[in-house]
Amino acid sequence: MSSRFRAPNLALSALLALASGSSVVLEGSTFFVDPTATGLNNGTSWNDAFADLQSILPIAPTGSEIRVSGGVFRPDSNSNNRTVSFQLRSGITVKGGYAGRSQPNPDLRDPMLFVSALDGDIGVMGGSVDNSHHVVEAIGVDASAVLDGFTIRRGMADGGFPYDRGGGIYVSTASPTIVACSISSNTSSSNGGGVDVSSNSSPSFTNCSFVNNATTGNGGGMFSNGGTPLLTGCVVSNNSADVNGGGVSVLNGVATITNCEFAFNLGVIAGGGLFLQNSGSQVTGCNFHDNVVLNSSVTFNDGGGAILNKTSSPLIKSCLFLNNTSSDDGGAILSTGGSPSIVGCVFGNNIAADFGGAIYSGGGSMTALNSVFTGNRALDNGGAIYTSATITNVGSCTLVANQGNVLAGGIQVNGGQLTLNQSIVWANHDLNGWTEGAQITLGGATWMLRFNCVMGWSGVFGGMSNFSSPPQMADADGADNVYGTIDDNVHLLPSSPCINTGDPLFVAPPSDTDFDGQARVMGCRIDVGADEFVTGLPNSGDVNGDGVVNGLDISLFTKVLLGTAPVAVSCVADINGDLMVDNIDLSLFISLTLTP
Repeated sequence: MSSRFRAPNLALSALLALASGSSVVLEGSTFFVDPTATGLNNGTSWNDAFADLQSILPIAPTGSEIRVSGGVFRPDSNSNNRTVSFQLRSGITVKGGYAGRSQPNPDLRDPMLFVSALDGDIGVMGGSVDNSHHVVEAIGVDASAVLDGFTIRRGMADGGFPYDRGGGIYVSTASPTIVACSISSNTSSSNGGGVDVSSNSSPSFTNCSFVNNATTGNGGGMFSNGGTPLLTGCVVSNNSADVNGGGVSVLNGVATITNCEFAFNLGVIAGGGLFLQNSGSQVTGCNFHDNVVLNSSVTFNDGGGAILNKTSSPLIKSCLFLNNTSSDDGGAILSTGGSPSIVGCVFGNNIAADFGGAIYSGGGSMTALNSVFTGNRALDNGGAIYTSATITNVGSCTLVANQGNVLAGGIQVNGGQLTLNQSIVWANHDLNGWTEGAQITLGGATWMLRFNCVMGWSGVFGGMSNFSSPPQMADADGADNVYGTIDDNVHLLPSSPCINTGDPLFVAPPSDTDFDGQARVMGCRIDVGADEFVTGLPNSGDVNGDGVVNGLDISLFTKVLLGTAPVAVSCVADINGDLMVDNIDLSLFISLTLTP
């Protein structure tokens, strides 16, 4: 007897039973699947469950929910047909991870404990050459096609189109809802080792993981061409692509990626974690760490350890980039011909073997706002940022202790245009030490520098209200005394000359925040750098910035009266707005503290 148990496909018998008026119930209700079931196998209870998912999935009426116990389920129904898949259907919810009949509480659900595996390892067990091309297919379905709580594994998409892509899940002109699924150990010979998303498709993936998938093309974890995938709370790790996008590759469409983790992914040519081309994607609140581009070719403009952005205009907001590596340009981000906006991000210990330890931009434009760069390194030029023939806008950023092994530990602009406003560029170093040139190197470019704190500032670059006083940060290299790690603390001390010395005419948009999510302008005017020192609103009397005026403000208000308080709170204590803090303000302050 074969060591591999196969439950019979009961779909045909269920239909025949239905036609003959037997007790098989096929209505829009709940059906059960458990390979250990010993009852009638009609799906009406855990004891009478279908033994195989394919027995009910093709015939379940619209509105049904199918509950599946832990176990291994293969799509081919013992036919060894590599083109057969689990077909998602509109109006059908399939939920895995139930304890099933063998447990005291069969309705207990924990997909991590009771693993419901949709497994493409058909044919010879343990081999991959005869595995299913697509373990799961979503073709022409809408968002009411739900797959929740499954592990989709060991698909091998190595056939002709469309069986050369999407080893785990193939999505075509569809918008399925995928929840809490693990897409793992799938491969493809074209694109999308784990998932392939075709044009006119809008699948959503929530709290899913894409792990150990691989492709000889683009998008080890996922490939989307012309689609609009939505990823929320997902983990994308240890995937690889022999071309671009070790984790995810998005072409000619818009991806919305929120609160996801990209880790230990490998892109051989470009985009270790994420590859974007002709895409206006939004990437928000994500953590990119330890992604790698390992490129032995001489392809032009390759690299981007975490993200490669090509002719795209993505918004990359509130993301963390740590320990990403490029064997070419852009240790964290490489942008070519696009217009990325990088807002409120933190870059630490990213390394480029060539230019742009954290960011390289070649052509187009690049905007970096409210972001922090510490301990990044380029083995050539531009330890934090290197741009070439780019319209570059860097505003309210903090660049500290980055290294260019040759030139410009901070920023190098080679042609194009630089606008640098109210930023801290400090203690960056290159071959010549910690000079002004190590902070900023400009060649063949036009520039405007205003309200910046720059180490060694000599005035050679002109501009307005730039200065060289030490910025006085809390602990820029953190408790471990190593720049570029998670404990770096670049918040301003109360005595910092960067507080209230930004552009006095700057008006922050309502949604604008500093790098850790606080209001971008507090106190008299915007601060220099990525951090906004916490104070109350101007003329409010709320000198400690906790939102109320009470006894907790008395000590600091008194220091303002005596002239010993930080400059940050002076305009907050000036309650009547006459540019002085005196007895009139004291009287008003007392009234505010006594007001319920």
